[in-house]
Amino acid sequence: MWLWIVGNVLAYLSLLFPFVNMIKFMTTIGIPELRGAFALTIMGIADLLGRITTSLVGDRLPFHVIYLYCLSYVVMALSIFSLLLITSFSGMVIFVSGFGFCTGVINSLLFKACMDLFGMEILPEAWTLTDVASGLAVMVGPSIAGVTYDHTQSFRVAFYIGGGLYILATLIFLCIPRVQKRKIWNRRVYG
Repeated sequence: MWLWIVGNVLAYLSLLFPFVNMIKFMTTIGIPELRGAFALTIMGIADLLGRITTSLVGDRLPFHVIYLYCLSYVVMALSIFSLLLITSFSGMVIFVSGFGFCTGVINSLLFKACMDLFGMEILPEAWTLTDVASGLAVMVGPSIAGVTYDHTQSFRVAFYIGGGLYILATLIFLCIPRVQKRKIWNRRVYG
């Protein structure tokens, strides 16, 4: 369970950065605020589509849901790193579409992944810890991006941190099924 909590803290530190600081970033690459607001609207729509898609196929996956969770974080990391190269509104639309869709997938899979990993017996404890840890990370994450911008007058450091945190979280999440198999996982004993 500690791997799950740490992975979620790392991932959620970066989760809200694009929502909170994206318009400011877009103005630094020459995109007007009004178009930036439109891009965030596209991100919200893509998030909704990610949630709907996950609700339709989430229970029918031929593999453990944690792997879709990890794939989404890898795509989000690559998306964040791509911001280092994007200089146009069309590039931003591609970014917000992919990132928003994956955000929807992540948010709709969080409870299911927690339940699938830890079972109904300890779900209340696992979900409480997941929610608290993720909530604290979401509160702190955008401030980290803002502070790095204030010190460097660039979002590059924040992008490296954000993408790196997603990759690190993914590696941690990929360890969970292996640790559970290695310990001959018993949900009642190992919560």
